[in-house]
Amino acid sequence: MAAHEIGSRVLDCHGGYGLLQILAAPIANHCALARWVVNKLAGHLDLEHSWSWRSMLGGVCKWVPVHKVGEHRAMVGCASRMLNQQTIQFGAKQGPPDMLVAADCVEVQREMKDESVDLVYIDPPFGTGKTQTAQGRSYPDGRNNPTAFVQWLAPCLVESHRLLCATGSLFVHLDYRSVHYVKVYLDSLFGRSRFINELIWCYSVGGKSKRRFARKHDTILWYGKSAEYAFYPEHVHVPRKPSSHMRVVMDENGEPVQEKTDRKTGKVYRYPVHRGKIPEDWWTDIELLNRSDKERVAWPTQKPSRLLERIVKGTTQPGNVVADWFSGSGTTAVVAQREGRRFVATDVETEAVVCARDRLVAQGTRLAAGGCPPPDLQCRVLQ
Repeated sequence: MAAHEIGSRVLDCHGGYGLLQILAAPIANHCALARWVVNKLAGHLDLEHSWSWRSMLGGVCKWVPVHKVGEHRAMVGCASRMLNQQTIQFGAKQGPPDMLVAADCVEVQREMKDESVDLVYIDPPFGTGKTQTAQGRSYPDGRNNPTAFVQWLAPCLVESHRLLCATGSLFVHLDYRSVHYVKVYLDSLFGRSRFINELIWCYSVGGKSKRRFARKHDTILWYGKSAEYAFYPEHVHVPRKPSSHMRVVMDENGEPVQEKTDRKTGKVYRYPVHRGKIPEDWWTDIELLNRSDKERVAWPTQKPSRLLERIVKGTTQPGNVVADWFSGSGTTAVVAQREGRRFVATDVETEAVVCARDRLVAQGTRLAAGGCPPPDLQCRVLQ
């Protein structure tokens, strides 16, 4: 239907946030129609990205050519229709688009070529047996039997192993419920010699029991595809502790240096303070997001971007491909986009993909406005 043919009617949109009624009116053209709808729906979660485009760039869908307006279905229909074959252009002149897919991850993995990914990070449901909720959004987190959990996750892990290049890495983020069972499986899949680190991410936010020590850490298992796995420690250095057992002296340039002497050999070790150090395998400097955190979006179990920055920057370089098969709110994809990495992100929950898309579009628009447009973003639903 042409824009000028639209008369007064009510369009019912079931986007997962309750019934939304849009009163249509005669509009001169598609651009005017888009502007009118965004004005009417400013603040609605499904259309937040459209509103942000308008407010930051002064125009609706600035990077979306007019002939592709039909691909943007955020104004009508359910969430799956909104994502079906939607391509958002940010102005990058070359390269394939980044991918955001609402589907079972194994379906997407089986479409991809061998050794086409540099980093896989997954944060699957932990098997709590509960429904995870946050600000009206939720997803089921069943499979609280660890054996059944491993059987469910195994096809994803097998495909991840196939997709990783020789220098690639897999990070699996879990908690106490199933991490030991999954490690045994990964040892058999990758080989025990390919296990690199058991990373302990410690935090303090949340309640504490009076019947045990507080459960305040997650475990991230790191495996390399081969012995030649990539690692760039200089990109993830953390500050040195001022209260170290080492003495602090000044070097020839007047810079502070931590220094210690080996009592047996007499060898002197010197560490420039300003260079920092490689983090240990227990991370206490990154806190869990609280409810009022500015980074927080309406999706449960969202991980902080600093956590993903350390993993992405420590194991990949700009232009490498990052994959997240349980993307949730899209933090991995957001970090990859911001750091110049390509990405493939999937989630079986369409509502999660909508949330991730909104974050990526808002950030991509800001990057483009600053002169560094990221690759186009292709969103789709596998039927």
